[in-house]
Order: sequence, then structure tokens, then C-alpha cells
Amino acid sequence: MKLITALTLLGAVADQVTVALAKGSSFGPPRPMGHPFSMEDALAMDAAAAGAGTAEERTALDRRQSDRFGTEAFFDQLIDHKNPSLGTFKQRYWYNAERYAGPGSPIVMYNAGESDARDFTGYMSNWTMSGLLAQNVGGAAIVLEHRYWGKSSPYSVMTIANLTHLNIDNAIADMTRFAREVELPFAPKAATDPAKAPWVLFGTSYSGALAAFTERLDPGVFWAYYGSSAAIHSIGNFWHYFRPVQLGMPRNCSADVNRVLAKIDSVLLNGTADDRVALKTRFGLQTVEDLDFADALAKGPYQWQYTDYSTGYGDFYQWCDYVENAHPKAYPNATAPGPDGVGADKALEGYARWMKEVLIPKTCDSDDMVDCFGHLDPNNTWYTNFTVSFAGGNRPWQWLVCNEPLQSWPNGAPEGYPTLHSRLIQMPYQESGCRLMFREQKVGNEVYTYGMARGLTADDVNRRMLGGFNYAKPTHRLLYVNGEFDPWLDETVSSVLRPGGPMRSTDAQPVLILPGGGHATDMLAYMGDYNAGAKKVQEQAMAIMVKWVKEHPSMKGR
Repeated sequence: MKLITALTLLGAVADQVTVALAKGSSFGPPRPMGHPFSMEDALAMDAAAAGAGTAEERTALDRRQSDRFGTEAFFDQLIDHKNPSLGTFKQRYWYNAERYAGPGSPIVMYNAGESDARDFTGYMSNWTMSGLLAQNVGGAAIVLEHRYWGKSSPYSVMTIANLTHLNIDNAIADMTRFAREVELPFAPKAATDPAKAPWVLFGTSYSGALAAFTERLDPGVFWAYYGSSAAIHSIGNFWHYFRPVQLGMPRNCSADVNRVLAKIDSVLLNGTADDRVALKTRFGLQTVEDLDFADALAKGPYQWQYTDYSTGYGDFYQWCDYVENAHPKAYPNATAPGPDGVGADKALEGYARWMKEVLIPKTCDSDDMVDCFGHLDPNNTWYTNFTVSFAGGNRPWQWLVCNEPLQSWPNGAPEGYPTLHSRLIQMPYQESGCRLMFREQKVGNEVYTYGMARGLTADDVNRRMLGGFNYAKPTHRLLYVNGEFDPWLDETVSSVLRPGGPMRSTDAQPVLILPGGGHATDMLAYMGDYNAGAKKVQEQAMAIMVKWVKEHPSMKGR
């Protein structure tokens, strides 16, 4: 068996892990989060590697076996760190101490961010950078579930009053208090005290930003930090989301999507009512509002966030092939499109077919397109279901978007710039979701609302977080790793919007760029098996983290 065949086996498993991301909520843009990778996924990767052929080939692929066991546990966490009298809730975590070398050894913790952390338990395995670091330094690996997701919610019903304790400040305090006070089952408390053992905090995207914010706002507990695709600077009108996408995608597809959107926007703005209905009917969305239709078109380019080195021909390229009338199943007699594309008319026809043949069947549970795409419908289930688990925790995430407010909405670009999203989708449309989801609530004499309703914007978050990507003070053992074509790149320290340009990497403040990389792809250690540039960056990142961990006093002589 050739090595490439073994990689194909791994890729098949990786595809199952990544493609599932695209089968999610039709409400709003993708969340800034890492790639779900459970312990079951890690074990499937192990199985694929073990069947790779000869012993030599297995050695080339094998991570010396993933740590196979992760144990679920709970920690009594404060509901509100500024008001301990409110009591505690059970915060879930998992630990893996198979590689733990004893008292004073490192504790490597990954914050799973805005999702049920059960889907991220594979980050304790050495198929990921956090699990691999734990293995390399004789440490234990932990995955911590973010408050208000999975089994870590203080409340079962997400009313506004109950959501008030979900904020960045409490999320940061959760991590530092956990590190200081948790009694881990595999070691005496004194042996894992942050004063006596190096704790390392990993995060991706939003949770990567939390890692950076923890270093700024609550330093001294964690010894080192790793921020993957850390979106540390909130931008309200974040049309820049699509800038890296356009740089990384096929040029003919990009050109044709721009042409299609110009044509659609013209009809929605200037056409008659019959014209607009006829246009939406071509896409199977004749019953939805015009702006909801325009917003649904972005589900195609959003697929870019879910691509990585291992996915190969994934959902994004399928969408592009439909637009270019080149998908082999939909267009069996098609010829390869030229560099300039196929033009607006053919591209619109292909876009419409993709919507009807791919997106709607995969996304919608019924024929009710308003229920599936009706952002402006006040009776939509998205606005009326207050349970913790609904839509994978969509409501608590929207609370952070609307209340902090992180905002960060990928809107259509201004005139004069290329766009992958309808230019009709702007801040008023996005803000309407906040008004509908978080309608004013009265409890006794108390009136509860959300931050934007009180006049807050993303700029307020950046000020509270000491400047977002403008933070100028020296950092201490904080590593940033970003992807060249990550759609969230312009909210990281590598943003072209940052005053002075993207942050330069130094020994004191290392910033690594994954060539051709996407969103948080560096965290999956096996990506280096698909791309030599990624492998080099991952090796650099691991060397930096190992060096920092070994500088801790408890690691002398090890």
C-alpha cells in the first residue's frame, strides 16, 4: 500500500468529521469556532492509521497511538464571579491522564468554546496540537466545556434574565478559577496547583480569543497560551469575512458569483413584485422575504469555513462547480469553465440548482422555507425555543453576539469592492435578529434587555478587552497561529485592518501563519500529513510551546 493510499484512508475519516459541520443551522453565519473532533473521531483516525499497510508506512502516519480514554467529570463553578451569593452550577470537563508524569507535570487545557464540548473531546488526543503537547511534555489533557453549552448551563431555559450571567468576563473567570480550585481525580490538588505546575490554555477562534483575553485580564494562573485563529477584535459590519475567501477560491467562481449577486440585487431593488417572486421561485424560495432570500445565498460561500487540507473536493467546491455549470452529476456533459467564468445567466442558473438540489434538502427539515430561512419571521422557532440544546446552542451564541456585543456580521461589501454576499444584507437586517430573539423581559420590577438595545457596539467589547488587536503591551508566552485564507483572519492580529498592518512575529510575541490554511486548521495535528507548509508551522508551534513549558520551575531536570 502506498503512503498516499494511507493518507486517503485518513482523509475519509477527516471528511466525516469536517463535512458534518456544513449540516447545521440555517440561522445566521457560521460561528467562529474550532473543528469538532471527538474522542470517537480520534479513535477512528487511529484505526485508519493502523490499517495503513506496512510497519514503515504505519510509523510514518501513526501518532504513536492516541490517548484512548477521556473521563467526564464536573466542577462546581460560580454562576456569577462578581456575585458568589448566587451559588454554583456544574461545569463539565473531561480529563486524560494517561501520559501524566506525576506531581508538577503540565496540565494542558482546551476550551471548547460555543458548543457542546462532547464534540471536542478528541482534543485530548495526539491527533490535535493540545493533546500532542500533553504527550510531548508528560502532561494531562483537559477539555473544558464553556458555560451555557452542553451540560454546563446554570439554567435549562434561556430567558434573557437567565442569560445575563453569560459574558466574556465570567468565561475568563471560569477558566482561571477552575485551574486554581479544581481537584483533579488523578492527582492531589497540591500537585496540580498553578503555582507548582504549568497550566497551558488552548483555544480556537472565539475560545482562542478567550485565551488571549485571559493573558491580558487575568494573568498569572496559566503559564502559556495558544490562540488558534483567535478572533480578538470584534468588527460590527464584518464584510471583510469574505476577503480571504475570495483570495483563496477559484477566480472564475468568484467572478461569476459577483455577477450573479449584482443581477439579483438589481431585481430585488428595482424589479416588480412579479419579477422578485419569479427570481426567488428559481431558487425554491418564493415564500420567503426578499432579504431572507438574499441572505440565504451566502450559505454557499460560507462553506469555505469548513474546508481544510484534508477535505479535498468538499461542499465549497461543489457549490462553485454548480455555479460554473461544471458539477459532473448536475452537468454530465459540461466542459471545464475558462478563467473568466460562464457569465451571469449561466451562473445564476447553476446557483439556483445548487440551492434546490443541495442546500435545501440538506438544511431544511420540511417544505416550509420560511421556517428554514425566515430570519425576519417573528414566529420562527429560532426565536421561540429557549432550551439549552436547541440548534446546537444557537441562542446562547446569539446572546454573546447581541449583548456583549461581539456582532461580527459578514455583510455584503460596500460598492466598489467585490462581494460574495448580497450588498442588501447590512447591519439593519442583522440587528433585526437580535430584536426578535431577545425581546424585552420583565421579572418583577426588573426589566431585562440586551446590550445593543442599550446602545452598545463591538467597539465597546474591544475597549473592555483592552484594545482588541490594537493591544500594545508585551504578552507573556502567548502564541498566535492563523490561517492564510481564514475568513475570520481580519479579526485576528494578522488582519490587514490592524493599524500598522498584520502583527510581526518576534521571539517574545510569536505569530505563525499557516500557508493556504483555513479556520483553526492548525489545531488538527494530522493536517501536516497533507501539506508540507502546514507541517512546518505546526512543528514550529509545538517547539515554541514545549520550550515555554520546560521553562517552568517544576520542569527543571525533566
